[in-house]
Amino acid sequence: GLLVPSEVITSSSVYKMIEEKEDCTLVITKVTSEYEGEYSCTATNRFGQTTCTTYLEVKSVDVSQAEKWVEKMFKVTGQPPTFSVQIQPLRCSEGTEVLFNYKVSGDPIPDVNWYKGAFQIQPNRTRIISSNPDGSGCLKLKTVKQEDSGMYMCKASNKFGEASCSAELAVVKETVVVSKQEQVTVVQQKGYKVSVTEQATESRLYQVSLPGQDRTRSDQMSLELAHQGVYLCKASNSVGTATFTTELWVVDKPSFVKPFDQVSAAVNDPVRLECQVNEDIGVTITWTRDGKKVHQSMDCKLSFEDKLAVVEIPKAKLKDSGKYVCTATNEAGSSSCEALVMVQVHVIHFCPKPLCFTWKQGIAARLQCSVKGSPELHIHWFWDEHELNEGEKYKMSLKNGVAILEILNLVVADSGRYSCEVSNNAGSDSCSTLVAVKGLSSVGFILVLQILFTFFLLKPNKSVCIPEPARIVEPAASISVTAGESATLECTISGSPELKVKWFRDGKEMTSGRKHKLTVKDKTASMKILTAEKSDSADYKIQVSNKVGKDECTCSLTVLGSWSCFISNSALILIDDGHMIHSCCLFYLPCCFLLISPSNLIL
Repeated sequence: GLLVPSEVITSSSVYKMIEEKEDCTLVITKVTSEYEGEYSCTATNRFGQTTCTTYLEVKSVDVSQAEKWVEKMFKVTGQPPTFSVQIQPLRCSEGTEVLFNYKVSGDPIPDVNWYKGAFQIQPNRTRIISSNPDGSGCLKLKTVKQEDSGMYMCKASNKFGEASCSAELAVVKETVVVSKQEQVTVVQQKGYKVSVTEQATESRLYQVSLPGQDRTRSDQMSLELAHQGVYLCKASNSVGTATFTTELWVVDKPSFVKPFDQVSAAVNDPVRLECQVNEDIGVTITWTRDGKKVHQSMDCKLSFEDKLAVVEIPKAKLKDSGKYVCTATNEAGSSSCEALVMVQVHVIHFCPKPLCFTWKQGIAARLQCSVKGSPELHIHWFWDEHELNEGEKYKMSLKNGVAILEILNLVVADSGRYSCEVSNNAGSDSCSTLVAVKGLSSVGFILVLQILFTFFLLKPNKSVCIPEPARIVEPAASISVTAGESATLECTISGSPELKVKWFRDGKEMTSGRKHKLTVKDKTASMKILTAEKSDSADYKIQVSNKVGKDECTCSLTVLGSWSCFISNSALILIDDGHMIHSCCLFYLPCCFLLISPSNLIL
């Protein structure tokens, strides 16, 4: 406490006491002779007290006759400073920007200094002081914190006198507005009465924390959509009232009103996954495949518009198969839906021209064909367009990619056209042959007819190879690389030997050499450019062929330019493929680099 010989000093319109950390200051707003005397400052805690004393002497100004004569002779005139606009008390939240505005007059124009408590404020990045020729000015405080609270004084002075004005800044924590199942919090500052009301109906959604107390008094409820609206906070004390409003949004986690279904597709077919959520404001969509995040690319397009989340794959590949999960997330939580995507290879077989085979009556015959394709394969046998069922007459099986039909005790009536149809989710295919049964023979034998879609056709005492036409199973993808890197284009092929692979650029056939390496390994044809250049950007055609067929596909290669830079004599030099493309002036600032090009553009 501060004391004079006869009284204890308390804050009033004359005295202002300011405490900042370990500093205590007494300000006397207007000094007259009656305030002269000895002043003591006493600090007390539970361990004791300490006191310091000083003496205030008030002197009166005596203007001598000589000074009056000089003033009269030289007509020294002017006006002391006067504030026409004084700074005002402010209350704000942490992180906001504060302005103390003033306007002062005087002749000559007064010098203005700012103080916080007893300490003069020096300008810096967060404390900006400005003044104008008309006498107006301001103190700007950026991103204020609670420790910026206190008494601020603006002091103007010239040779004819001085004037000052003061105002208090109170910085409080910002009101917290949270999502569903949490509470709105209003922090009460010491000496303020805090109340929360809703614009439309009374509500008690608040939590009041009292400084200096361990316990918290609260009146809490779970938020519902009905609580959404505009809230008013009113704070008052003996000297005034302050209010602010805030809008409360109650959000719930998003949900899927239309999930996507399981999809089956063949290689190179388009695939589209589409699901719909009930809300899109503040919602983020994430796609994963087998636990790995799916990213936007030329081969996979992602979109989220009008509450509709979509994945589009223009040309499906085997690697696109898997479990896809779509997750919608906002501040309140997240929801997911999932489904399987199966990309399959079409059933592949190559059928020979229809043949007619002659068998003897009474024997057992076996029709056998090899097939391949993505599981699950379904086999059906037909005789003259009538489907055959397994029983005493017919035995059917599928083992290791080989479909077998056994016909027991052949009779003449078994003659006709026999067909084998194989299918999966990606498609179907079939082949057929003619069978003729002649009269009974005492010699029993088994005639094995192998219709190989991809391998061999076997007949008694004869082996015939049925070739598979050359085919591109998975075309080469278009790619982009940076100059100086290697570039590889490759595709998956199939067909009976001998397969011939040719690469073309701009209609001209390419050959292996120092620059290009052409290889075929494990049904994969590839072309590798060891060191790519911009001139290698072009469309490339791959052609695969054998004696019974030919197939081809096209892809493109884009080679991007490379660049580098270095600093020389305060200049930044940009180099593209060995050629200087830009020279810029380089300026060093405290927080950044400023690049000025010859055309005065800021890079």
